[in-house]
Amino acid sequence: MAIWKMNISDFSEFILLTIENMSFWANQRDYNKEGSQDLTEA
Repeated sequence: MAIWKMNISDFSEFILLTIENMSFWANQRDYNKEGSQDLTEA
């Protein structure tokens, strides 16, 4: 029950941070994919 006593604002902030991290890593993965393609083409 202790988890659900967390403030809603804290919880939403945690969700936003998680989404930001997920999008960051997705961008990094796409960037790495493009970079490796450029290396193989060259």
